[in-house]
Amino acid sequence: MNSSKPSSASEFGGNTLHCALSNADYNPQAGLNVKTDFVEAPSGMFEMWARRAQSLDLFHQVCPDCPHLTPQEMEQLEAARRFGQGISNSGEWLRSVYDMELSTTPVSPLELWRNLEAATLLGHADDTIFPASFGHIVGGMAAGYYSYLWSDALALDLLSAFAPNMLDPKVGARFRSKVLSQGGQKEEMDLVRDFLGQAPSTKHFLAEISRK
Repeated sequence: MNSSKPSSASEFGGNTLHCALSNADYNPQAGLNVKTDFVEAPSGMFEMWARRAQSLDLFHQVCPDCPHLTPQEMEQLEAARRFGQGISNSGEWLRSVYDMELSTTPVSPLELWRNLEAATLLGHADDTIFPASFGHIVGGMAAGYYSYLWSDALALDLLSAFAPNMLDPKVGARFRSKVLSQGGQKEEMDLVRDFLGQAPSTKHFLAEISRK
């Protein structure tokens, strides 16, 4: 989850299914009517199926003559996904901090951005005004830009329940019942806890972003 447009896999898997499989008692709590820092978690989790050999093998079953990704191509797919991940995550962290600082510290938006960006490894480029194009903070997210990284952490935590079998129907049914069907009628962290059987954790996210 970042500032670019979500993939079609995440839009269908996370958002469409979140709505279609909702079974909340009241419509205002159904589907995507959840807290902003949770809404992208199912989307992020379902993206994983689009780049795992086990799920991609299903295409070979229904179309044996169709091109099939080789192990080498799967490695290339993973390498492409991880390319630039450090810059991407550090950029998300910088924008999240900027967003939170703006909501708590009454200072010049451009001056604050310059100071924060200057403290990063890449530094600040003179005569640039990124805040002028940062539409998220005036488009309804308020101080919630951090939710992209937090949703990534939740997505990887949720995904851990599907290891080692990505296509385990029992786990899938439990995810549908405990998370997707509930919408926002329960506290989101309680949904994660009910599904995982333990408190939410960032350990899988930290392991992912520190993997070489």
